[in-house]
Amino acid sequence: AVIAIGSEVLPASETPSVRVWVRDEGTGIEPDDLAVIFERFGRGHARSRDSGAGLGLSIVSAIAKAHGGDLLVDSVLGEGTTLSLVLPAVNLTSFDGADDVNDLSDELNEDTKERDRATDPDS
Repeated sequence: AVIAIGSEVLPASETPSVRVWVRDEGTGIEPDDLAVIFERFGRGHARSRDSGAGLGLSIVSAIAKAHGGDLLVDSVLGEGTTLSLVLPAVNLTSFDGADDVNDLSDELNEDTKERDRATDPDS
């Protein structure tokens, strides 16, 4: 079975957005189950009773909506499912902590370079 992850910046219509997705090539989700999988304790009928409480997707969906985004599902029986988390893109230079975030990012990048130099003597 294949599981893939990815991301993309979506073209700006009203608000530029970022999409992060997870795709599998599993059995897919029954069309009747698509209506319930985002509800609290909602689970697909094809699942066994010991495979989760049915809270994960409802929690992720609520968090996405709280941040102005959405959680989407695209599923084809026998082919697989793609779950996409879509969030509005944020311009980090427009919020008060932008300098702190940029400083932290610079530190992390430098730490990564140092680690790479330590593990690869040719760099």
